[in-house]
Amino acid sequence: MPAETWTEERIETLRRLCEEGLPFRVIAERLGVTRNAALGKATRERIKKARAETAPRSRKFATESGKRILSPRVSTPPLSAMEKAPVNHKSERLDTGEPAPLMIPLLDLTENMCRWPVTGEPPHKFCGHEKSFGVSYCSFHQRAAFQKTPVVLRARKAMARAA
Repeated sequence: MPAETWTEERIETLRRLCEEGLPFRVIAERLGVTRNAALGKATRERIKKARAETAPRSRKFATESGKRILSPRVSTPPLSAMEKAPVNHKSERLDTGEPAPLMIPLLDLTENMCRWPVTGEPPHKFCGHEKSFGVSYCSFHQRAAFQKTPVVLRARKAMARAA
């Protein structure tokens, strides 16, 4: 909106509508401008908008004395207490030393199963072997995911020679 369209009369109308506590969407419609134009002009003119009167909120999360009632916290049992998913496949090793993936679909994975993706196209399948503590993968896939790069290895050798 060009600056010349904000006449003193329109600014006064903006001021009056803001004092009534109307939302800027409604104010903008009445003035024939965008919401952001009305909001921006009110900000530049330092027009304070009165709060619209709303129905008081119900205090269903407070006692009669006004103390808040906290919702109960939901905790998950520790991994050792959780049942391990039954494994229907025989654990075999491939020629590379990698354990044969169990080909578990995403929705069948549990918290203690390896999340290493085995297939690239849908439906996605995952390794499914027991994962290592604190990571998302079994011990084999953990080593594959977090292997040292040659740059890091060279830097460590150089630091060892310098020491």
